[in-house]
Amino acid sequence: MPTITFIYPDGHEVEVEAEENSSIQQAAEKADIKELPGVCGGSMACATCHIKIPEEWKVHVEAEDNEFSDEENDMLDTAFNVDECSRLGCQVKITSALTGLRVIIP
Repeated sequence: MPTITFIYPDGHEVEVEAEENSSIQQAAEKADIKELPGVCGGSMACATCHIKIPEEWKVHVEAEDNEFSDEENDMLDTAFNVDECSRLGCQVKITSALTGLRVIIP
């Protein structure tokens, strides 16, 4: 089962197991990470699952059929602290190739 490490704003880290083909938001919800509530349930109608993918992981994430869409970009306009590493956790699917992925909670 793939693992993801969530990095909190204060620097502490939590590693969780994620089901293959689930989203980062679903993995966070299952692990009870309250900072990523995913209020819309993954329908890309809010930005409550806003995360940041570290630069060194971006190419790997996108190579797993997780391209950044115009719709996702539009929804990120409603989030705080958005930068070039920002993504919506509901739009990033986990695969075995992403085992070890590190995700920053803004």
